[in-house]
Amino acid sequence: MRTYFDVYVRRMQFSKIKFDEDAAQEVKDRLWQAEYALTKHNEYINKYRSATESSSDDINEYIKRNLNANEDLFNNGKFYAESFYYFSFRIYKILSRKNKPLPFLETFKCPGVLMTRNHLIEHPEGADSNAKKYSYSFSYEHGALLRTANDSNQKVRDKGSVFNAKEFRENFIKTVRNSYKEISKENPHPMLRA
Repeated sequence: MRTYFDVYVRRMQFSKIKFDEDAAQEVKDRLWQAEYALTKHNEYINKYRSATESSSDDINEYIKRNLNANEDLFNNGKFYAESFYYFSFRIYKILSRKNKPLPFLETFKCPGVLMTRNHLIEHPEGADSNAKKYSYSFSYEHGALLRTANDSNQKVRDKGSVFNAKEFRENFIKTVRNSYKEISKENPHPMLRA
């Protein structure tokens, strides 16, 4: 994602199209943070998996060796999953500003990140969410899943960090690549052909 965004910034500079360079730097930093958080989250899931799949004939030894470590691993995984949502949401907020600090990127959408951050992290008790039971789990297929307690009153369900991160990445890249065409319209220099 950062490579595509760097190309966007260079094309904007080359074309002499005004944009908010501070906003661009923050997006670049937040992209790194979101990618890092997701990478660390996946590392902790793999460590947790290894720890929980180990076995011992002596149950006391197993508990002493694994359960305390597993709690730290689980909490680290949860921390990095939620960090991914916060950094990704911040990117969305910068790109979708009405005053368009980064022209041609305001159409960016990330519904999975928005739903998870807004309804399951920030405002779970709201009438639109009704996700009052705090819980976290993960699966190897779906990644981190927030507020997964079996509550029939809950109105929103997390599709998981694997789906949400993939959707975020694909939509971000598509939006940035589409911006190349718009920049080329502003400055039809042959070097800027999309």
